[in-house]
Amino acid sequence: VRAAAKPRPMLGQSVGHISTADYREATELLWTHRKLNKADGAAIARSFTAASPLRKLKYLYLYGNSLGDEGLAALAPALRREHAPALRELHLSTNGIGSEGVRALAELCHPSPKLAALSLHDNRISDEGVFALADAISGGSFVVEKVTLHTNPAVSAEGVRRMTEACAGADFAEPTPDRGPTPYIPLDHTPQRWLERGDVDK
Repeated sequence: VRAAAKPRPMLGQSVGHISTADYREATELLWTHRKLNKADGAAIARSFTAASPLRKLKYLYLYGNSLGDEGLAALAPALRREHAPALRELHLSTNGIGSEGVRALAELCHPSPKLAALSLHDNRISDEGVFALADAISGGSFVVEKVTLHTNPAVSAEGVRRMTEACAGADFAEPTPDRGPTPYIPLDHTPQRWLERGDVDK
Protein backbone atom coordinates (compact mmCIF):
# COMPACT_ATOMS: atom_id res chain seq x y z
CA VAL A 1 0.00 0.00 0.00
CA ARG A 2 1.41 3.37 -0.97
CA ALA A 3 1.97 5.74 1.91
CA ALA A 4 -0.28 8.78 1.88
CA ALA A 5 0.99 12.11 3.11
CA LYS A 6 -0.67 13.41 6.24
CA PRO A 7 -1.98 16.96 6.27
CA ARG A 8 0.75 18.94 8.06
CA PRO A 9 -0.24 22.33 9.41
CA MET A 10 2.85 24.54 9.10
CA LEU A 11 1.95 28.11 9.79
CA GLY A 12 4.12 30.85 8.37
CA GLN A 13 1.69 33.76 8.54
CA SER A 14 2.61 37.00 10.24
CA VAL A 15 2.74 37.00 14.01
CA GLY A 16 -0.64 38.08 15.34
CA HIS A 17 -2.58 36.91 12.28
CA ILE A 18 -3.24 33.32 13.34
CA SER A 19 -6.40 32.24 15.09
CA THR A 20 -6.41 30.41 18.40
CA ALA A 21 -7.93 27.40 16.64
CA ASP A 22 -5.09 27.34 14.09
CA TYR A 23 -2.47 27.55 16.83
CA ARG A 24 -4.02 24.53 18.49
CA GLU A 25 -3.89 22.51 15.26
CA ALA A 26 -0.39 23.55 14.19
CA THR A 27 2.40 20.97 14.31
CA GLU A 28 5.04 23.42 13.05
CA LEU A 29 5.38 27.20 13.24
CA LEU A 30 7.76 28.82 10.79
CA TRP A 31 8.80 32.42 11.48
CA THR A 32 12.33 32.67 10.10
CA HIS A 33 14.10 35.75 8.72
CA ARG A 34 11.10 37.97 9.56
CA LYS A 35 13.01 40.68 11.48
CA LEU A 36 11.10 39.70 14.61
CA ASN A 37 12.10 41.72 17.67
CA LYS A 38 11.42 41.73 21.42
CA ALA A 39 7.86 42.97 20.92
CA ASP A 40 7.18 40.07 18.57
CA GLY A 41 8.57 37.65 21.15
CA ALA A 42 6.08 39.01 23.65
CA ALA A 43 3.27 38.81 21.08
CA ILE A 44 4.04 35.16 20.35
CA ALA A 45 4.05 34.44 24.08
CA ARG A 46 0.63 36.02 24.52
CA SER A 47 -0.77 34.01 21.62
CA PHE A 48 0.69 30.76 22.95
CA THR A 49 -0.70 31.22 26.43
CA ALA A 50 -4.11 32.24 25.05
CA ALA A 51 -4.25 29.04 22.98
CA SER A 52 -2.61 26.85 25.63
CA PRO A 53 -2.07 23.97 25.69
CA LEU A 54 -0.65 23.59 22.20
CA ARG A 55 -0.84 19.81 22.22
CA LYS A 56 0.19 19.31 18.58
CA LEU A 57 3.06 21.79 18.26
CA LYS A 58 6.33 19.90 17.74
CA TYR A 59 8.60 22.30 15.81
CA LEU A 60 9.13 26.02 16.36
CA TYR A 61 11.43 27.83 13.90
CA LEU A 62 12.48 31.35 14.90
CA TYR A 63 16.01 31.53 13.56
CA GLY A 64 17.36 34.51 11.64
CA ASN A 65 15.49 37.21 13.58
CA SER A 66 16.32 39.86 16.21
CA LEU A 67 14.53 38.59 19.30
CA GLY A 68 17.50 39.38 21.54
CA ASP A 69 17.54 38.76 25.26
CA GLU A 70 14.28 40.56 25.98
CA GLY A 71 12.37 38.76 23.27
CA LEU A 72 13.53 35.36 24.49
CA ALA A 73 12.82 36.30 28.10
CA ALA A 74 9.26 37.22 27.12
CA LEU A 75 8.80 34.02 25.13
CA ALA A 76 10.36 31.56 27.58
CA PRO A 77 7.44 31.17 30.05
CA ALA A 78 5.07 30.41 27.17
CA LEU A 79 7.27 27.46 26.17
CA ARG A 80 6.88 25.63 29.46
CA ARG A 81 5.64 22.06 29.32
CA GLU A 82 2.14 23.09 30.41
CA HIS A 83 1.80 25.29 27.32
CA ALA A 84 3.74 23.31 24.68
CA PRO A 85 3.82 19.72 25.97
CA ALA A 86 4.70 18.14 22.61
CA LEU A 87 7.43 20.58 21.53
CA ARG A 88 10.46 18.69 20.22
CA GLU A 89 12.58 21.27 18.39
CA LEU A 90 13.21 24.93 19.20
CA HIS A 91 15.37 26.88 16.75
CA LEU A 92 16.71 30.23 17.98
CA SER A 93 19.98 30.63 16.10
CA THR A 94 21.07 33.99 14.70
CA ASN A 95 18.86 36.12 16.94
CA GLY A 96 21.29 38.39 18.77
CA ILE A 97 20.70 36.40 21.95
CA GLY A 98 23.18 36.83 24.79
CA SER A 99 23.65 35.18 28.14
CA GLU A 100 20.74 37.03 29.77
CA GLY A 101 18.36 35.55 27.23
CA VAL A 102 19.69 32.02 27.72
CA ARG A 103 19.51 32.44 31.49
CA ALA A 104 15.88 33.51 31.12
CA LEU A 105 15.15 30.46 28.97
CA ALA A 106 16.76 28.18 31.56
CA GLU A 107 14.96 29.77 34.51
CA LEU A 108 11.55 30.71 33.08
CA CYS A 109 10.90 27.71 30.82
CA HIS A 110 10.54 25.45 33.85
CA PRO A 111 9.74 22.67 33.48
CA SER A 112 10.56 22.59 29.80
CA PRO A 113 9.09 20.29 27.18
CA LYS A 114 11.22 17.24 26.39
CA LEU A 115 13.19 18.77 23.56
CA ALA A 116 15.15 16.71 21.05
CA ALA A 117 16.92 19.77 19.64
CA LEU A 118 17.66 23.35 20.71
CA SER A 119 19.64 25.53 18.32
CA LEU A 120 21.39 28.55 19.85
CA HIS A 121 24.33 28.86 17.48
CA ASP A 122 25.45 32.11 15.89
CA ASN A 123 24.42 34.32 18.81
CA ARG A 124 26.25 36.37 21.50
CA ILE A 125 26.19 33.82 24.30
CA SER A 126 29.03 33.72 26.84
CA ASP A 127 29.94 31.34 29.67
CA GLU A 128 27.34 32.87 31.98
CA GLY A 129 24.50 31.75 29.74
CA VAL A 130 26.06 28.36 29.05
CA PHE A 131 26.53 27.74 32.78
CA ALA A 132 22.89 28.64 33.52
CA LEU A 133 21.58 26.31 30.82
CA ALA A 134 23.96 23.51 31.84
CA ASP A 135 22.81 23.81 35.47
CA ALA A 136 19.14 23.66 34.43
CA ILE A 137 19.81 20.56 32.31
CA SER A 138 21.77 18.88 35.09
CA GLY A 139 19.02 19.70 37.58
CA GLY A 140 16.32 18.25 35.33
CA SER A 141 14.24 21.42 34.98
CA PHE A 142 15.28 21.84 31.34
CA VAL A 143 15.24 18.71 29.19
CA VAL A 144 17.05 18.58 25.84
CA GLU A 145 18.97 15.93 23.91
CA LYS A 146 20.96 18.10 21.49
CA VAL A 147 22.08 21.74 21.76
CA THR A 148 23.99 23.52 19.01
CA LEU A 149 26.14 26.37 20.35
CA HIS A 150 28.84 26.95 17.76
CA THR A 151 29.67 30.48 16.62
CA ASN A 152 29.32 31.99 20.08
CA PRO A 153 32.91 33.24 20.35
CA ALA A 154 32.71 34.29 24.02
CA VAL A 155 32.18 30.71 25.21
CA SER A 156 35.41 29.44 26.78
CA ALA A 157 36.82 25.94 27.07
CA GLU A 158 35.27 25.78 30.55
CA GLY A 159 31.88 26.64 29.09
CA VAL A 160 32.25 23.86 26.54
CA ARG A 161 33.26 21.43 29.28
CA ARG A 162 30.34 22.32 31.55
CA MET A 163 27.79 22.02 28.77
CA THR A 164 29.11 18.75 27.35
CA GLU A 165 29.06 17.26 30.86
CA ALA A 166 25.43 18.32 31.30
CA CYS A 167 24.26 17.38 27.79
CA ALA A 168 25.85 14.58 25.80
CA GLY A 169 24.40 16.08 22.62
CA ALA A 170 26.00 19.52 23.05
CA ASP A 171 27.60 20.57 19.76
CA PHE A 172 30.15 23.39 19.55
CA ALA A 173 31.69 22.34 16.22
CA GLU A 174 31.16 24.80 13.39
CA PRO A 175 29.95 23.37 10.06
CA THR A 176 32.70 22.72 7.51
CA PRO A 177 32.55 21.66 3.86
CA ASP A 178 33.16 18.03 4.83
CA ARG A 179 30.88 18.07 7.89
CA GLY A 180 28.01 20.13 6.50
CA PRO A 181 25.43 22.18 8.39
CA THR A 182 23.29 20.96 11.24
CA PRO A 183 20.72 18.88 9.33
CA TYR A 184 17.26 20.35 9.86
CA ILE A 185 16.10 19.41 6.39
CA PRO A 186 13.03 20.22 4.43
CA LEU A 187 9.46 19.42 4.16
CA ASP A 188 8.73 22.71 2.40
CA HIS A 189 11.99 23.24 0.47
CA THR A 190 13.61 25.27 3.24
CA PRO A 191 16.23 23.90 5.63
CA GLN A 192 14.22 22.47 8.48
CA ARG A 193 14.44 18.79 9.37
CA TRP A 194 14.51 15.23 8.09
CA LEU A 195 11.25 13.58 7.10
CA GLU A 196 10.19 11.25 9.91
CA ARG A 197 8.22 8.00 9.97
CA GLY A 198 5.31 9.77 11.63
CA ASP A 199 5.00 12.21 8.71
CA VAL A 200 3.29 9.59 6.51
CA ASP A 201 0.52 7.08 6.98
CA LYS A 202 1.33 3.41 6.48
